[in-house]
Amino acid sequence: MRRINLLLVDDEALIRQGLRSLLEKEDFVDKIYEAGDPAEFKAAISAKKIDIVLLDIRLRNMTGLELLDSLKKLNPPPKVIAVTGMEGVELIINLLKAGVDGIVYKLDGYDENN
Repeated sequence: MRRINLLLVDDEALIRQGLRSLLEKEDFVDKIYEAGDPAEFKAAISAKKIDIVLLDIRLRNMTGLELLDSLKKLNPPPKVIAVTGMEGVELIINLLKAGVDGIVYKLDGYDENN
């Protein structure tokens, strides 16, 4: 089985740590890198071979869509999965038009009633 390298881009350390703890258990994952700001993001994509980026759309100093542009310029570009807490058809359409390969909602699987 081919193992992949992931880059987690989120300005919230708790979200990155949670995703990391879930993904580290998977056999298909080789290395997991993290970026909490644009500088860490740029360092990671320039120095590492990244297969998939889990990209938060709402970041403090820059939007995920701005970072998506720089990812699409890489050769070959990594697959990008948008990670968001926002919902709506318009958001989904805009993300797909921008070139994301998938969308994951931060609150999927979370039930406030339990």
